[in-house]
Amino acid sequence: MAKHSNESECWRFFEKPVAGKAKCKLCEKTLACVGGSTSGLMGHVRAVHPDVKNSPAQQQRSLMNFGVGPLCPCSNSRNEQITGLVSDMIIANMLPVALLESPEFRTLLSFLEPAYKPPYRQTMTTRLETMAEKRRCVIRETMQTDATAVAITTDIWTSMANDPYISVTTNYITPAWTMRTPTLANTLTDERHTHTNITTRLSDITSDWRLSDKVVYCVA
Repeated sequence: MAKHSNESECWRFFEKPVAGKAKCKLCEKTLACVGGSTSGLMGHVRAVHPDVKNSPAQQQRSLMNFGVGPLCPCSNSRNEQITGLVSDMIIANMLPVALLESPEFRTLLSFLEPAYKPPYRQTMTTRLETMAEKRRCVIRETMQTDATAVAITTDIWTSMANDPYISVTTNYITPAWTMRTPTLANTLTDERHTHTNITTRLSDITSDWRLSDKVVYCVA
């Protein structure tokens, strides 16, 4: 005789709660499960994993696609590789880091690689800052070798948040006669935009890039 169960379908998508918290099998996010209520858990499935909340047959196919039961492993090296590709996408397209918190984006990642653990916004911000610093070091060393003289262009502009910034771009020709135009700074500058203040700011930026003795022209 077949055994009937009144168990919630929620546990098809979540591991049984431990200390009042249940982990999603699709994205490994941990959610509170207060008093045994599963409404919040199913709300997560509907919002973040809509493809698996269909008919029983569709559920089974979707769960197989998502790798549920058990999830296909995602090695640390592959996890890092995917995060690196996401980082490159954000940088190349100048996307906001808040993209990582988008339910639609996380649904896409869960569908493509169910066991992948996407980083949190703060973690990605730290990663991008580290990448930016490494890139600055490379550019700084390259200019020390390739640039005997440089011209800089600068402009002061206001962001959509009404914050004033100063931008500085350098221009030089390498020994192989290749033009290079790296951006040196997009820096908040909330002091009065006097000649003295702007000169001091430009001096600080060129000094930081070790170009003080190489600047031969400035266009503002």
